[in-house]
Amino acid sequence: MSLQGTIADRLSLPPRDEALLTIRVGEDEVHVVTMGEAAPPIGAEVWLSFKRYHVFDETSGRRLSSHGGKPN
Repeated sequence: MSLQGTIADRLSLPPRDEALLTIRVGEDEVHVVTMGEAAPPIGAEVWLSFKRYHVFDETSGRRLSSHGGKPN
């Protein structure tokens, strides 16, 4: 599965040289941790590919389903 999104926010995590990215995909957000120096700037268009992902209920925060990888 691949989705196109836009970098909406970036938070640097200096002790580990990582960055936490908020990526807008339509009306939804995806949060990604990546190497700080390799992180694209805010506003950059990116493509996301997933090997495994989880779907959560927006209100309760409960995991609704998992896709890909080994089953739980």
